Amino acid sequence: MNDWREYILSKFSSGVSKSTLVSDPDCLITEEIVYQKLSQQGFSIVEFENPIEFRYLYESKYRNNWDKGDASEIIIRIGKVGVGHSIPYDIISRSRQLELSLTDLFPNLSCNVISELEPRFYDDLFEAYIEHSSERLSENSTKDFILRHVFGIAPELIKKVPDLLKVLLNRHYRKIVISENIDARFIQLLRKNKVFGSWPLESIVGDRHSFFSFLQDCWPDYLRSISGTQSKKNMGETIPFGHDDIRVYIDNLFIEGYLEPVSNDYGTNLFQTWVKVGLIDGDHKQEPGRVSELASRVKESIPCKTSRYQDWIEYSLKYAHLLSQHFEYCNNYSCLKTQIDEIITRSNDQLLDSGKRRTDWRLSTGRGVDLANGRRLCPDCARAAGHELAEPCKTAHGRPRVNDAGRGREGAAAFACKHAMLGPANLADPGKPAREIATLLSRDGLPVASERRSGK
Repeated sequence: MNDWREYILSKFSSGVSKSTLVSDPDCLITEEIVYQKLSQQGFSIVEFENPIEFRYLYESKYRNNWDKGDASEIIIRIGKVGVGHSIPYDIISRSRQLELSLTDLFPNLSCNVISELEPRFYDDLFEAYIEHSSERLSENSTKDFILRHVFGIAPELIKKVPDLLKVLLNRHYRKIVISENIDARFIQLLRKNKVFGSWPLESIVGDRHSFFSFLQDCWPDYLRSISGTQSKKNMGETIPFGHDDIRVYIDNLFIEGYLEPVSNDYGTNLFQTWVKVGLIDGDHKQEPGRVSELASRVKESIPCKTSRYQDWIEYSLKYAHLLSQHFEYCNNYSCLKTQIDEIITRSNDQLLDSGKRRTDWRLSTGRGVDLANGRRLCPDCARAAGHELAEPCKTAHGRPRVNDAGRGREGAAAFACKHAMLGPANLADPGKPAREIATLLSRDGLPVASERRSGK
């Protein structure tokens, strides 16, 4: 078995029972691909949270149809520990019962550690587990296993400053989120090396904002050191920004706004070297070229209709930064305006396609119903997918209520992105798309891209 999803899907077969009770504390059946395949097999997934709400949905939508001869099947998902005790006996007696957990997939690893991983890392972990795991591992050994085989981090090979910077740049630039407990293990191993004795590892290893702030603070010191002027502190001199493994990231960090260029107080000769990307010239002659390069990168990173909602959130931040830079420095350059207009048009087209695809997925087996929660969607959201509703939903701004325990959240995020309108109407306020998306997602309990995942 090469895919962990095959194990989950093998537990479900059509025609066995009209209802299946599934204890799923690790949200395995609400992983997007598993959810879609179960829906394609004809299963409707319903969350059990409140007995009264569930009873109404069960009797009105499913039991009533079964009495009329309907052959539809439902999966009743129990996500929260202890909730299962409130399931009515008549439903238990009529249902097939299953238990699914990460322990079933990774019996030799510590479940407490694995449960802190984001589901998108399960594929790499499962592949590595099949190939390398042969004996039961402790918690620390499980953390080491995940660091090495999932994130490609071998702490014993990090001997010098460039080694660590390369690992952290690769991680934070790609927005890879690792749990606090695994980070703590990584820091514990790094502290054995005296080279990093004075480094603020507790902040820069796990927090990307702290890491980029750390680099920002060290950049002037590095400029002083290469220009021959006296440095005020030693830390910046120890950061080898010019090292081949580090320098490859520096252009991207300055162009994409992770680092801010500083005033050149270190001599005009620096404008003739590679560090000019991190310097401000007095008349801003470099800005059009910088913004044009940023526009090219933003254009290449526009998500497609099959992209995850996290991709749209991250893209919206790049998009907002591009518009901000354009209006601040280059509003009068017609060639840049053409680039920006093309990006706006393409972004809108892809975003609407993505929203329609995900809305169609949520509505595929019921007109205007968010199947994961049994909620009605508002007319605007339904019409985006070509549906008409007889009644509006009760949720604010047409967003279905998102289950905190579930991971089937992409539909709500697509609606949030749709209502945020990444279009010309927001050009006067280039930061508005990113703020609106983040606000809408946070209201529904969705994690914003910059938030840190800690625990389950």
